[in-house]
Amino acid sequence: MRKVLLTFFGLLIIQGLFAQLPLTQGTTQVHDGVTQTSARFICSFDFGQVAVGSSKDLTFIVTNNYNSTDYTWHPSTIDGPFTFVTEPTGILSSSGGTTSFTVRFSPTSTSGNTGLSRITTYFLQPVIWEINFSGTGVGSNTAPAISGTAPNQAVNDSNTLGPFSGVSVTDADGDNVSATITLDAAAKGVLTGTGLSDDGGGVYSIASTTVSDLQSKLQALVFNPTDNRSATSETTAFTLAVNDGTDTSSDNTTTVVSSAVAPVVSSITLSGSPTANATNIDFTVTF
Repeated sequence: MRKVLLTFFGLLIIQGLFAQLPLTQGTTQVHDGVTQTSARFICSFDFGQVAVGSSKDLTFIVTNNYNSTDYTWHPSTIDGPFTFVTEPTGILSSSGGTTSFTVRFSPTSTSGNTGLSRITTYFLQPVIWEINFSGTGVGSNTAPAISGTAPNQAVNDSNTLGPFSGVSVTDADGDNVSATITLDAAAKGVLTGTGLSDDGGGVYSIASTTVSDLQSKLQALVFNPTDNRSATSETTAFTLAVNDGTDTSSDNTTTVVSSAVAPVVSSITLSGSPTANATNIDFTVTF
């Protein structure tokens, strides 16, 4: 745990309590700003998890609730993976005056993320405020990987095809993953499969699950091209996006070429009683 030492030269109230200088971060009260017997404020604050190589900035606010003393800030120091983005400056006026300072946590490893800071304000004699800053450095995220997609997969428009039957999905961090599949035109056909949600407009999705389960669901998807949209053939392009909760990988190499198939006449039924020289004959063609 990293210790941050903030030193205040403040007015000592002999009867018991020092000046009330509460410290907050957002809606969280880090310290109520009241000290007894010794001139120290002691508290702690955890920045939580931050990826190694990244940083997190948080702003802290000090309020002066002591109604007869103005405090003047002096230069501050800080070390380790915690640094000042902005230091408290100017006068911390009495009766509700505030000042703020921003601290940045930039972990360089997954351990030892603690340190010491010193902030000084002045009025007559010191009041020492110690804050134990800590944080956890975590490994940087690796985006999921997609492989095994295939272009120009052929199918008759009267049949179906598994466009992702050979796809492989991996995630180096072992995170759960979700998928979104987008057709270049919704009217070109329909995707179906276990766990697949039709989000409309040619967009489909699979909710977050394990890598192996997502891969199995993708491989089992079935595409049914729309019949007779073209007199010859039509190409449908698919965009597959896989997200691990942090990063998204996208692949748009999957295409299906659906060839038009002429309808087959299975029977012709004549109705009425046509004669050899009839001028009108009613008939029904069944495909």
